[in-house]
Amino acid sequence: WSYKGCYVDGANARVFADQQNDNSALTIESCINTCVGLGYSIAAMEYSVQCFCDDFVRNGGTLASSDSDCAMTCGGQSNEVCSGPNLLSVYSNEATLQIYHPPATQNALLPGDWQYVSQ
Repeated sequence: WSYKGCYVDGANARVFADQQNDNSALTIESCINTCVGLGYSIAAMEYSVQCFCDDFVRNGGTLASSDSDCAMTCGGQSNEVCSGPNLLSVYSNEATLQIYHPPATQNALLPGDWQYVSQ
């Protein structure tokens, strides 16, 4: 497993799908071990106590403007960084992360007077 960067998250469009219960004793190792146990290839930490697992970066997740933006220490290990609010410290056993972008709105293909309102 290796560090893949500091990613921007969104509360309404999460970058990783499987959020674990908040853990005030969270460490990088505990999050990775949880995700490995669930069969995932990505582990991400947010806000010192949150662990997310997935196999893909969803909703067009992007890198933060600076890696130093992810600066909050882990709840269970003050010498480790577990990101910050709306930011994720991401680790994976994959060489390259697969990023999935939301599909573009396609109003032209909707029937009758239907229209796309929101996602």
